[in-house]
Amino acid sequence: MKNTQFVGKIRYLTFLLVAIQGILLLLMATFNLGQSYNNAWNELQYSQNKYTFYIKNNSINKKEEILNIFDEYPDLFIITSKINNETEHQLFGIIGSKNNFPEVTAFDHTVISKNDIELLTENRKELVTIGAFNGSIYSVKNVPDIFFSNNHSLVNLSDYMDITKSVNGVYTVYGISNESIERNFLKDLSRVTNQSVDSLKFANSGTENESGLVPIILSCLIVLTLLTQFTLFVSIAISNLKKFGNLTLLGWTKATISKQIFSQFIVFSIFLIPLLALTFWLISGWKDVSLKVLSQFFLVGIINVVLILVIILISTLVVFSIKPVDAIKGKFPTLALYFIGSTGYILLSSLLVVGSIYLDSPMKEVTKNVEIREQWTSVSEYYTLRDVNIGNDISTVSGQSNELNQDFFNWYRSIRKDPSVFIATTDYMSKDILNFYRENEIYKNVPDEAFWYMTYSPNYLREIGIEVDDALINEAEAGTKVFLIPDTLSKKEKSKVEAFLKESESSEYNESDIPTSFNEKNKFKFIDFKYNTKVFNWSHDPEQDILTNNPVIYIITPENMAFRQSESLRSNNLNSFIKFKDKDTADKYTSKEYLSKYNLSDNKLTFVKVEEYIDGLQKDLTQTILWFSGAILGALLLSILLLLSLAYVYRLSNNEKLYVSKFLGFDFLKMYTLPLISILFIWTINIIVVSLSGSKIGIILIIIYGIIQLSIFYFYMTKNDTKQLLLSIKEK
Repeated sequence: MKNTQFVGKIRYLTFLLVAIQGILLLLMATFNLGQSYNNAWNELQYSQNKYTFYIKNNSINKKEEILNIFDEYPDLFIITSKINNETEHQLFGIIGSKNNFPEVTAFDHTVISKNDIELLTENRKELVTIGAFNGSIYSVKNVPDIFFSNNHSLVNLSDYMDITKSVNGVYTVYGISNESIERNFLKDLSRVTNQSVDSLKFANSGTENESGLVPIILSCLIVLTLLTQFTLFVSIAISNLKKFGNLTLLGWTKATISKQIFSQFIVFSIFLIPLLALTFWLISGWKDVSLKVLSQFFLVGIINVVLILVIILISTLVVFSIKPVDAIKGKFPTLALYFIGSTGYILLSSLLVVGSIYLDSPMKEVTKNVEIREQWTSVSEYYTLRDVNIGNDISTVSGQSNELNQDFFNWYRSIRKDPSVFIATTDYMSKDILNFYRENEIYKNVPDEAFWYMTYSPNYLREIGIEVDDALINEAEAGTKVFLIPDTLSKKEKSKVEAFLKESESSEYNESDIPTSFNEKNKFKFIDFKYNTKVFNWSHDPEQDILTNNPVIYIITPENMAFRQSESLRSNNLNSFIKFKDKDTADKYTSKEYLSKYNLSDNKLTFVKVEEYIDGLQKDLTQTILWFSGAILGALLLSILLLLSLAYVYRLSNNEKLYVSKFLGFDFLKMYTLPLISILFIWTINIIVVSLSGSKIGIILIIIYGIIQLSIFYFYMTKNDTKQLLLSIKEK
């Protein structure tokens, strides 16, 4: 009897549910730990011993004046922050003395120390960060990337203001030791911001942080998993009722029988403790923070075991309360079991409906994020200029000579015909920029509408599939500045754009300028152009669209460059001018031998993959996509498991009826009319509710959900059905 298998293949479904429950509990724990980690970062602005002030309604033009005030108080430490709601990336801007920095700690581990702050504040390179903001190439220190937490980065306050294009915000100050310093600081700040001291002290309004739907969804899934497990355990116990009755009459105790049936699931849940705990600790990012977190994950594993024990105990009490004689006859509370399972199935279906309705907006964002990632993936293998050593050209850097710029120009001109060598750089002429030009009378002619201004070489235009007449390319090569103007512009706006480009790009030749044909003639040509596809704009700002269908494109060649372009060839960032398609091309033209022909061997040009600039952005987007995909798949998988549980109960409680129907020649529809009607009825209600909500993605998901459920129900009920029914009659 010891070798008797009390549980059939349904045990594999039960093992899966035990594992899913453990994973869901660990996900909830990971979420709570992530919020705790966020709180550790939030303490930078909301801890004790700090002073808060609010800059409001000030233009970015006040940046230098405000920074100068901060510099006058070098012993203070000042910090502000902003969260991008789309990528959940929290960016901090800092300035001041590291000695007053309140270190970021989590589980007794120092995440960001005072020395780390010194690395950042004393580094004079542009856009240096702690933590990967858009790209790890800028980072002087990595920050742990924790599941279910914001990504965090720190930058110098000057860069922060440039990135956010604002000086307004909530500022936290550390190091104000007395009222005199506070009074003088606010008085000086009031003078440059045109705010009263009282206005600096008080916020206009507050904000409330919400945890979102994540804990609600996880809680619902955990409850429904428990319900599904209870249904399965009761079903397993019921399937052994006859053995239970016979063994009880033979002297077996209920405890012995229960142990024989359910101990395998308890052992399995214990086995999962170290496996899942270590896995979550390794992949959730906490391995880079603290070993103590591992104990939290082990504790959750123990809680999972306890929950399994409780469910098994309740299941056995429900079933084994049946008298042995009734058990031998196969009498058990079918209706109660159906009620429990059906309630769980309906609740889970309702959860999927609600989730599908609310997924429209997030899925649009996910779709946008996928599009962004695909576009960046297409250029991630490109190489862009990162560093140029001064070498022997100190006179160019100090403005006394133009030799380095001339050498760079000659070098680019020699390689421009290679189809793997591009110029690709873009600027977004926002309404704020255009208003600034207009208000300060920098240009007489300023467009009304914002637009993308792209500087692309002929090779790059061919690479992205924009076909331009060879005659226009030849004109550009001869020194004419050729612009492709979108034909979607109104006549008035087009006239303003053309006038603005002429005014801003015209060049008065200076002897120190690099001689080009354009510098001599200042010749322009504007072409009405119809864009058949959207154009990638190289924007790494997640709040901007990555594609545009109405850019202004300047077809750049060596001969139509003005000093702005020829002296920008050595700019070194993601938006730099020169780019190589692959490593071989970069290695070929940056070899010491090749560079020496153009007096650049001492400058040691360093080109790096575009991927290194954008990997932070990619990470943000990947997490968003993974979370929503995982939530949908998790709910779908759980609903399928619950349906299989109900199907198992139905087969178990209707063996005799199904046996008779099978041998009378009934087909599938006649044998399973009631469960099919139930599934179709709930599915129809779901479709109606989602349709009334207007959710497009919801309709698609519910239709797919219904098809999958019907298919799985069919295959499960028909697989080995004849064999199962013959075994049933044999037992009779």
